[in-house]
Amino acid sequence: METQHSPRDFWDKFQIVASLLIPASITVAGYLYSEAAKQAEITSGERIAAQQQITSQTQVRIGQAQLVSTLMEALLSDNSQRQHLAIEAVLVALPEDGPRLVAIVSQDKSRPQTQAAALSSLDQRRSRLIQDSFSDDKPTRIRATTELVQGWQADDKLVPQLLAAARQNKSNPSGVINTLVILENVRPGVLIPYQDEVKSLLNSVRSMGPQTETHVRQVEARFASRRSE
Repeated sequence: METQHSPRDFWDKFQIVASLLIPASITVAGYLYSEAAKQAEITSGERIAAQQQITSQTQVRIGQAQLVSTLMEALLSDNSQRQHLAIEAVLVALPEDGPRLVAIVSQDKSRPQTQAAALSSLDQRRSRLIQDSFSDDKPTRIRATTELVQGWQADDKLVPQLLAAARQNKSNPSGVINTLVILENVRPGVLIPYQDEVKSLLNSVRSMGPQTETHVRQVEARFASRRSE
């Protein structure tokens, strides 16, 4: 029997995930710094630099969490344009957590308009990032690939779209390598269902050069490790 979820269930879940951004970022930052400080060989200057970097990262994460809180009103409104803009803002401003938060919004079947806007925004953002990972501009490729690795590892539509783009752009070695890097980082549950298609791509690109071959082997190792479990 299918479990019925009230509209409040989805938004409670969204708010819980969003609220975890602040304490999680502070906890991780504190742990990283304490671990770095334990290393006797690092200099005082290096410790200061490490602390400043972690402080900066923490401030960014807190700002991101505050942004989500600010956008909640728009996400809950009945104004479709405000909702769409808020969803777009979450995806762009929170490259790591945005896709997960918008995916939660896309599960709210009680608000079909909001659900459709979330699904559409996810599709558009995913397609754009995949396209940019094959860009002729190196900084654009790096940014897009990094964002896909950090925020889209659990997205079940990523792998088939990525494979299609790679097959169409085999003459783009940088884009192919980016594809392999992303495949190395997606969740197993997202990767394994497309094992045959992935292996077909690996066989077709492994001769492109030693760097490509290295990444091909790393993706293959993921399948090997699954068989040994």
